[in-house]
Amino acid sequence: MSLMPICPRAVTAKSSSLRKEGATPPNATMSRFAGKLIKRYGSTEKAFQIFMEEAGRCYPPLSDDEPGKVWASAQRFAKKVQGQPGYVPPEKYQPDTTLQPSDYSDVERKQYERLKSELVMTVSDGEITVPDAAALTGKLSQLANGAIYDDAKHIVEFHSRKLDALEDIIESANGNPLLVAYWFRHDIERIRKRFEVREIRTSQDIIDWNAGKIPVAMIHPASAGHGLNLQSGGSILVWFGLTWSLKLYITKRINT
Repeated sequence: MSLMPICPRAVTAKSSSLRKEGATPPNATMSRFAGKLIKRYGSTEKAFQIFMEEAGRCYPPLSDDEPGKVWASAQRFAKKVQGQPGYVPPEKYQPDTTLQPSDYSDVERKQYERLKSELVMTVSDGEITVPDAAALTGKLSQLANGAIYDDAKHIVEFHSRKLDALEDIIESANGNPLLVAYWFRHDIERIRKRFEVREIRTSQDIIDWNAGKIPVAMIHPASAGHGLNLQSGGSILVWFGLTWSLKLYITKRINT
């Protein structure tokens, strides 16, 4: 999924209603982008210029004062963060880094690379260890999706970038039904906290999907094997996390 900013103002009421109360509002994409810029580059003139260039690409256009309000809000939040004990400003923490707000943050990247090379990652309640290279692929896939199971099978949140991207995709669909394929159980649990979704598990779910009654449906590729036809319900398939099985991937694409 692309994480580049997409101005979400042209959103239908139907797609907006898919969000649960308390979830990210439709106009939050530029706010998130501003926060990423300040987090990685500081509240600088260069970061502001990049933000304004991106704001200028929004369609329909933002009002004249809206970009300034969004940026000022991000600056106020940054001041709160900067006042916390142990805060290290970007110019000291990453003086030579390039500005890539669509990538992992430096902290996330270091955690990922450490798990990849050392088979261990530090979390708030301890460490996550990986017994071998075979298990490592699954753990890294979990991290890429935004969460990971620790050694006690508890869910540890890592980032929300794919959830943000999924929100952008839902908004850009303009009310058209989406079928979202997930792989890990914590994927659907996190998605359910943010959006109104329905998992396709029963024959009635399949009937309702093909009748266009489910705006956002969830399905596990392993449950969508041969003989399952979901083509009548919609034409947009989103892979929240890819499967390692080429057979399941191809079968899912054919059936939808």
